[in-house]
Amino acid sequence: MGRTKPIKIYSLDTETYNGLIGKIKRIAIYDGKEITYGYNFSDTYPYIKEQSKKYRVHIYIHNMEFDARKMPELFKKGFIIWEKSFILNGKIATITTNDFILHDSFRILPMSLSALSKGFQVTHAKLDLWAEVEKEYPNQYKDIVDFLDRCDKDNELYLRYLGYDVISLYEIIEKLQVISGIPLKDFVKRV
Repeated sequence: MGRTKPIKIYSLDTETYNGLIGKIKRIAIYDGKEITYGYNFSDTYPYIKEQSKKYRVHIYIHNMEFDARKMPELFKKGFIIWEKSFILNGKIATITTNDFILHDSFRILPMSLSALSKGFQVTHAKLDLWAEVEKEYPNQYKDIVDFLDRCDKDNELYLRYLGYDVISLYEIIEKLQVISGIPLKDFVKRV
């Protein structure tokens, strides 16, 4: 009998152009130690595929339905194993593929990432982007959406903001699993 690969948790987030309606601008995935950035899902998929050789990869996304729509590569015919995915009240809770399972952490914790960061007192709480923008770029942007749309996709503050999002979500999921006392193999089955 073959040995089962260990489970490993990851977190993923995307940023888009034009607020919630635009195309993906950047994507990031975090493994608990390092952030891997890309410009679309195809940039991060080789990393995920490589990880799936060693681990059973479980990726948490806060409000997955939004982010998944920005990753059309996911929906190529035969990529998703729909009979192993889970839909709850008409919303996708998990997406299963041959290489990984995506989980919508919003289904488990239906609050904003900012509120969850404060509530769970994580080390890398969601960044107060507007305060940082005003400090680094006084009077250059009219609001957060303006900054997110117009800043360069490799802007250091922009990447730090995206990075804090994936780190804070990872820390929240990690703390939730510890607090719950549910073994990881069972925790990843919760939707």
